Amino acid sequence: MNIQIKRKELWFPFLILFVQIILVAATTGQWLFGSNGDWMTQHIAIPDYLRNLFYDTGNPVPDYAFGLGAGQNIFNLSYYGLMSPVILLSYLLPFIKMATYVQIASVVLYFLTGFLAYRWLRKHFEETIALTSSLALIFSPALLFHSHHHIMFVWYMPFLLLALIGVDKLVDHGNSLLLSVCVCLIILTSYLFSPCAMVGLYIYYLYRITGSGQFRFRQILTGLIPIFIGIMMSALLLVPTALVIIGGRGSDTAGASFTLKNYLLPEVSTLLYGSYTPGLTCSLVLAMFSPLFTKKKQNWVFALFLLVVTLSPIAVLIFNGGMYIRGKALIPLIPLYCLSLSMMLKQLKDGTFKLIHTTLAMLVCILYCVFVRNYTTNLFFYIDCGIMLAALTVYGFYKKASLVAIPTLVLLCMTTISSQLAEQYADPDTLQALDKSNEMVMELAEDIQEKDVDFYRSMSLIRRHPNVNKTFGDNWYGTTLYSSTANSYYLHFYNFISGNNIQHRNDYLNVSTDNTLFASLMGVKYVISQQKDEGLYYDLIREQNGYYVFENKLSLPIVYTSGQWTDERDFLSQSYPYTLNTLFSSIVVKNHLSTQEKHAGTLQEITVSALKERYAFQVKDSSQSYTIPLDEPVEGKFLLITLTIDYNPNYDINIAINGVNNRLTARKWLYHNHNNTFEYTISAKEPISELTVAFTKGYYAFSDIHVYTLDISPENIPFAGVNVTELNKKNSTLVGTVSVSEDGYLATSFPYDQGFRIYIDGKETPITCVNTSFLGCAINKGDHTITITYHSPGFALGKLISLLGVLALICTTIYAYLKQKKQLPIQLPIQSKELVNTKNSEEL
Repeated sequence: MNIQIKRKELWFPFLILFVQIILVAATTGQWLFGSNGDWMTQHIAIPDYLRNLFYDTGNPVPDYAFGLGAGQNIFNLSYYGLMSPVILLSYLLPFIKMATYVQIASVVLYFLTGFLAYRWLRKHFEETIALTSSLALIFSPALLFHSHHHIMFVWYMPFLLLALIGVDKLVDHGNSLLLSVCVCLIILTSYLFSPCAMVGLYIYYLYRITGSGQFRFRQILTGLIPIFIGIMMSALLLVPTALVIIGGRGSDTAGASFTLKNYLLPEVSTLLYGSYTPGLTCSLVLAMFSPLFTKKKQNWVFALFLLVVTLSPIAVLIFNGGMYIRGKALIPLIPLYCLSLSMMLKQLKDGTFKLIHTTLAMLVCILYCVFVRNYTTNLFFYIDCGIMLAALTVYGFYKKASLVAIPTLVLLCMTTISSQLAEQYADPDTLQALDKSNEMVMELAEDIQEKDVDFYRSMSLIRRHPNVNKTFGDNWYGTTLYSSTANSYYLHFYNFISGNNIQHRNDYLNVSTDNTLFASLMGVKYVISQQKDEGLYYDLIREQNGYYVFENKLSLPIVYTSGQWTDERDFLSQSYPYTLNTLFSSIVVKNHLSTQEKHAGTLQEITVSALKERYAFQVKDSSQSYTIPLDEPVEGKFLLITLTIDYNPNYDINIAINGVNNRLTARKWLYHNHNNTFEYTISAKEPISELTVAFTKGYYAFSDIHVYTLDISPENIPFAGVNVTELNKKNSTLVGTVSVSEDGYLATSFPYDQGFRIYIDGKETPITCVNTSFLGCAINKGDHTITITYHSPGFALGKLISLLGVLALICTTIYAYLKQKKQLPIQLPIQSKELVNTKNSEEL
């Protein structure tokens, strides 16, 4: 469309930028443009790990991540920027810390979002309307909040706006190049939000072609082709990621209760105001309904599709991957909400706004919120509705669009400010202290790696939560991981088999643990701590500036063999902690009669006279502790305790014994940690004569309390370690040699995955799951060379599909170019008649 550019309009993009600068400056202040929690532990740490892995291997996408979670399919980290163009750009800037880079990238992408929104809207509306709607977009609470919180919620937004511009190019000129490329970039940046983004793009495409009067089956399908090509080009990420999600995502709906009402009626709290919603206000809801009351087919078709997607709980459930009904999945539709706002503002300005009809629709929505959904506790809801009703009333007299536009922006700005005030920003001093601490750990770790070149795992017990995804040096192989997708076998072992104390609210948060037995089973040979006594078999080998390095004398090899095995059915019939003794004594295998003759350790249940059979009491203070004496001191043995929680209230409860804490999350917490049985592994070099039990505030009911001692010696463990001679992280390959004294099994502490292949003396051997969760295989007596390789399932297929997608893009681009060069009419899609006759156009 040819719209004459006015001089004052040249300043509008700078005005938008100026407002954004003020918002960012007001948001940060003395803080970082980032938050405590997931921003630091995931969105900084995982891209930093991926970048360092690239520097170490020279491979931007190796198949396997040896350093995190005891070894994980690299596509378990897809969500955190594995192939994001924004993160990949940081690989060219090794001199910039990842925390600094992510902050800069977030701000730049936020600024680009405002500029591109104005450019897109300005093509279809006059400058003041485009300016107002662009400001509404940058005032969206989710957009600014997640620029410094969950960055993957919004980092794709500039690509989404470019894709909307690409839809215009497709409809106006038959050129699908920009649309297909941007669809691919959206998926690579944030695949989780791409389904909703694709639906939004297609709704906009239908809106555009409806204006041409050619809303026919053939034209409807045309818009799917460039979107499908973009999806094909991103298949190298989508296919292997889909497979790890299917195999590695547990149930996240434990705290949710779905009823027929949830599936049929929209939940107001998932749509309005919040930063984990699209952040709709009363005026934006009004804007979605207003096009329904116009005679223009394209407007009400657009409004109808947008309302159906927004208000359908089933659609929201699908966008959330079937996990829950949360409005965060609708964040990609924010540009379309702003487009509907532009339509309404134009109607208000032209005098075509159906005041009575739209006001009645708004009143129906208010009544639904109050009487059907009982949305009565949010004071801002009443303020918002009251102001908009007053604005519509005044508009009825004066017919000025600004009477609605200004309150809209003010209310959106208020929701944004409210969201930012609720944020827990990262403190520069805290980050600096973390960096300083990590530098010391790095120095100690690199010294260990220089002196001991064998293959083993290490663990840091310092600042465990912030460092859960941190590795210290190229040869640091850890057990910790915090990712939205992870190997399900490993998660199950960590949370339910190993006897770990679960101290966090999310069972995907697998931090380093005080459990020496778990660390030993996982092959953790060195432990770095700020505590001088970390328990049995941890021998102090170095001390520096309050940091201590221990060597774990009980540590198992990461790859080992044994002629002793236990059938998995026999193992599962055992209870904790007898299972731990079995894991140190034999290899647990499926469908093979047990051969285990004796245990590596002596396990004994002891009597504690001071303990009752059951407890039920209320802790009224913030914390309360008790001391329980043991009948006899425990020395040189592990003290193992288990108890069952009988009541799960709707708040977290915590029980710590001798500093080892267990937590059960609130009954309705969305990410319930399922920690219904508290297990404790306690040890010390000094005799343990009493138990100090601490509780946080709340009601407690627990029973079935058992106390054991485990006396175990490394000399009694019947395992022969494999001598690892080569570890190629670039090609995800491990090579080693072993001498096997009798037929048996080879076991590893690599979480079991179908992507593994094991070759014994060059011949592939069928893999099996051993010890309930790990990679293994049968092995015969003799001297052998072991080769273990890993290939991400679906990666090769994904690369092939991506190649076909690129070829399809080239073909469609050449075809469109030749058609345009020959000046032949491109029938698909047909150019909008309304665009040809701009004099009679209302929006386009």
